Amino acid sequence: MESPATSKPPSRMAFISGHIDLTEASFLTHYQAAIDKAIRENEHFILSNAGGADTLARQYLLAHGVHPSRITIWNHTPPERRKRDANATMRSIDESRTGEATLDSYRKQGLNVKVINGWHTERDAAMTAASDYDVLWVRPDEETKALYGEKYRPGRVSGTRKNKNRREEAANRG
Repeated sequence: MESPATSKPPSRMAFISGHIDLTEASFLTHYQAAIDKAIRENEHFILSNAGGADTLARQYLLAHGVHPSRITIWNHTPPERRKRDANATMRSIDESRTGEATLDSYRKQGLNVKVINGWHTERDAAMTAASDYDVLWVRPDEETKALYGEKYRPGRVSGTRKNKNRREEAANRG
């Protein structure tokens, strides 16, 4: 057993989150340095199964030698009422994102899987609680307006912004 003077501190847990429509170029610009630092420090990582930043992060981590056992994919299962009331398209989307076949594919890669029963906001709140810090980037309003044009919704708060706010609120509580 290592003596206290030579033992390494326990690894920290990084919660990587971001926009689902993030390009690879934006991912590298806004995430690469922080993720590379976390990799060097032998951190562990949690991320969701969402597209965009989360998928790019999983691919990046695996391509840069992070052992799959250091990565946990958090998934959410839609509430029963959504399963019951969903049309065929929504059921198909839910199955492709949250079904057992998807979870099994993660496990076959050696990734850890955690499932939260509820909506993605409940999953994200649990991920904040289970992690030590965030690796995220919130797209500025002007960029969002340019990206979405007429579909831009003023006042909408992205899931990524909610994650950042949740971490800041927890830090302020202390």
